[in-house]
Amino acid sequence: MGLELHDKVGSEPRTDEEARYADLMSDVDFGIFRHKLETISAEGKHVMAKLGVSTPLRSEDSGSGIYTAKGDMASSAAGVYYHSLTGQIPIKYTVMKWTNEETVGINDGDIFYVTDPIYGGTHSPD
Repeated sequence: MGLELHDKVGSEPRTDEEARYADLMSDVDFGIFRHKLETISAEGKHVMAKLGVSTPLRSEDSGSGIYTAKGDMASSAAGVYYHSLTGQIPIKYTVMKWTNEETVGINDGDIFYVTDPIYGGTHSPD
């Protein structure tokens, strides 16, 4: 599983639904939509920093982002740019490993924690 996951670091192929909506969106609509995604990501980062109980969180050693259903990053805001890049691997791993697992699955509201450094956990010793 590890090697095939690391082959998925690039973007996943666009779905027919994504292509349909992209074709319907004008350049102006896309600019507004992109700005909204960036604003939501930045607000997520600021909320983590303000509510963080640890020094790293308060100093914005974190990232917040919006990802596609396949795990591709759509928007990200990070105090440390490294964290902009680290969200895709654990999401893609979770999608690959648990979507079709009959005892787990993925449902609305589920939360998955990742601490394994091979699959994106960046602060494993913490």
